Amino acid sequence: MSKYVCTECGSDDIEVRMWVGANDNHIDEWVDDENYRECWCKQCHDITHWELKES
Repeated sequence: MSKYVCTECGSDDIEVRMWVGANDNHIDEWVDDENYRECWCKQCHDITHWELKES
């Protein structure tokens, strides 16, 4: 099983950016871009980067 985790601390308690409709709040998809890996880590309390870890 794979998990997205913080590259700084290894926590899987992260938040990622998503595309959301400005007028209807429709959630389309999250920004899964190899060149844009920023996330909010709830453990670090900071903007860090995510990586995919195989378990």
